[in-house]
Amino acid sequence: MTNRPPPLNRDDTPPVSSVRRRDPRDTILQIDQPEFDERRSTPAVRDRWPASTMDPSASRKASTIRLGAFDGMNIPLETHLAKLNNCSAYYGWSSADRVCHLKASLEGAAATLLWQLPGDCSEERLLGLLRSRFGTADMIERFRCELRQRRRRNGESIQSVYNDVCRLVALSYPGETGELSRLVARDAFLDCLGDAEMRIRVLERGAASIDEA
Repeated sequence: MTNRPPPLNRDDTPPVSSVRRRDPRDTILQIDQPEFDERRSTPAVRDRWPASTMDPSASRKASTIRLGAFDGMNIPLETHLAKLNNCSAYYGWSSADRVCHLKASLEGAAATLLWQLPGDCSEERLLGLLRSRFGTADMIERFRCELRQRRRRNGESIQSVYNDVCRLVALSYPGETGELSRLVARDAFLDCLGDAEMRIRVLERGAASIDEA
């Protein structure tokens, strides 16, 4: 007696057990691959693209504030360096950026320093040369003497006296911003006016600084 296949179901479909299962090897798996970006493929290729296209957070502010020129005579060196520090803090300059901008700002007699600097000059060396030639450290006593002898000239406005006294105080006591500096500026300003009665009235009102005076 020969074996016969099992009878078909009523819906004429083969039983579930007889349905051929698909071999997993017959299916091509679709794996999501990350989008290929040739700009990130190799360091050699990446270096040809600006940093801002690689990482948006790496973009830097465009320098819209001009540092200005320094020729050793137009303004005190410390004033120019204060402007440099302000720009450096705002734009996030590195030490190399500071050196580049400081070199570019030198003109006239100050620009002759560039002949003495090597290509890889450090910021410390550049500042040292500038301070040794154009700094005010050796002129502080001269500024203090000028401050003591300063008097209001005929026809000179009080505003002009105020501005000049503030300048001399800043040069005579660089970096000082405390109470002593304010008192020195106030007294120097009152001395410049040469009016004893006005001095008394100002002090009676309790002026503690040149601005209040």
